Amino acid sequence: MDDETIKKAIRAYETKQRKDKEKYERNRLDPEFRRRNCERAKQYYAENKEHCQALYRKRSEVTKAKSLYRYWESKGKDLTKIKEKHPDKYTILKQHGFKNLDTN
Repeated sequence: MDDETIKKAIRAYETKQRKDKEKYERNRLDPEFRRRNCERAKQYYAENKEHCQALYRKRSEVTKAKSLYRYWESKGKDLTKIKEKHPDKYTILKQHGFKNLDTN
């Protein structure tokens, strides 16, 4: 692909995104649109209930670990002790990029 083709594809994508956003902004307060959107969301959840619950459980553990980290940080506690007291949450935090757990 040459530069002109790439630029044309990017412009087309940006135009489509802009038009979709404008269409959503026009319709988002329409009661019929809201009803259909709510039905679509309920149907998706009903069809993918196990998947949604698994995602919730996974995100729940990460959220709890982050909450613990923020609590310890706000209270001025030694963050290196999270590893000793909460090893499971420590591993979750390490997997999600919290690097300053070992040094304080």
